[in-house]
This record gives sequence, structure tokens and C-alpha cells, in this order.
Amino acid sequence: MNRDSESLLLAFCVEQRRGFDAAAWPQFSAVSRAELAAVARYLAGVAWYGNSAALGAVADSLSGESFAVLVRETGFDPGRFGSLLRAHLRHAGQPVAA
Repeated sequence: MNRDSESLLLAFCVEQRRGFDAAAWPQFSAVSRAELAAVARYLAGVAWYGNSAALGAVADSLSGESFAVLVRETGFDPGRFGSLLRAHLRHAGQPVAA
């Protein structure tokens, strides 16, 4: 995952946390489906983002691959992405639990 994809996904995730729409995920074509699936799988597994069950279903619809395979295929860095997303959410005035 390059920095451009990461930035696009961060903005999309901030927008989605404000008003989640599961149908918007497969329509988001600014990044690859594998990158989108990796982010959806990651967010489905963290309590602080919300919509875990819906995000799990979104990830399943985007890719049948496991999170580990998606991370390897895309170069997704969950630690980095999580830290950046929390910072973006705080900046957007959306509280983030510790």
C-alpha cells in the first residue's frame, strides 16, 4: 500500500465513521479491492472504530482472503494505519476510545 492509497483510505474511513454505509465500501474505487478488504478486516477487529459485524461482511464481500494474506499482498501496516486513523478522527472531532 503506497502513501496515496493510505491517504485516500484514511479520508474514506473518517467519512465512514461519521456515517457508516456498508454499500459505499464496494463502490469506493480509488484503491484496490485488496487494500479496501485489508482495511475493512482490520477495522472489523478493533473495538474503537465501530460497525465490526458490518465491516466483517464488507471484507468478506471484497475478498475471501485472510487478513494475513491481505497484509502480505498489499503491504498494509495495521499499526501505522490505526495510529494515523485515530489521529485523523481526533482532528475531525470524532472521539476515539483508548
